Amino acid sequence: MTLCYRPLADFSAVLEPAGIEDAIGAVAGLTPNDVRRAGDPALKDWLAWMRKYQPNASTGDLYNVQGYTAAQLMALVLKNCGDDLSRDNIIRQIKSLNGVALPMMLPGITVHTDPRNVTPIRQSADGALRRQILGSVREVLDEK
Repeated sequence: MTLCYRPLADFSAVLEPAGIEDAIGAVAGLTPNDVRRAGDPALKDWLAWMRKYQPNASTGDLYNVQGYTAAQLMALVLKNCGDDLSRDNIIRQIKSLNGVALPMMLPGITVHTDPRNVTPIRQSADGALRRQILGSVREVLDEK
């Protein structure tokens, strides 16, 4: 299973040329350097983890968030396996994730899998959440 974490990787290289209004589905997780989320407990935990395990890594590198989030999901899968860590049981557990909310994912974005569809994130940031995200994208672009 691949957890494709899709935060706003690079505003100027991706969103500006494509058009901010066309950014539907571009965001599934918290962007670590968003100052408006500085008090978020999940972000604080992630930053503490980064200081402990990757002190020289950039907190702006979203692959660090992706790895952290994927590791949390895999830890949950292994926990759900119990004492049966066979390949078949791991695959069975991967195919039965339902509504898993991970700390660095945006509110309302959850992981769902089933035997016929192992795409873990099937939601996109729409509606009020999309407006909130696009507003913050505009704020960041205006600061440049």
